[in-house]
Amino acid sequence: MSENGDLRSVPLSGGVSVQVVALADHFQRVADRPLLRLRDQEGDLVRASLDEMVCATMGWDREEVEKARFALAAEPSVTGQPARN
Repeated sequence: MSENGDLRSVPLSGGVSVQVVALADHFQRVADRPLLRLRDQEGDLVRASLDEMVCATMGWDREEVEKARFALAAEPSVTGQPARN
């Protein structure tokens, strides 16, 4: 949190990479758009664009992140359904 308590601007020590700046800029462009629930993620263009930017910034495999998110979306705590044995 910045000195004035504003979470919209967090100072970072050290340099900031071009990828981090691009991710922050992208987030600002989509921040006012609705982010669908995990169970509705398949058609969520905002979530997909954020995933792409985060994966590019962090060097993560997008397919692995997508698999993990779909697994999370199937969890009983997310779906509200009883666990299957």
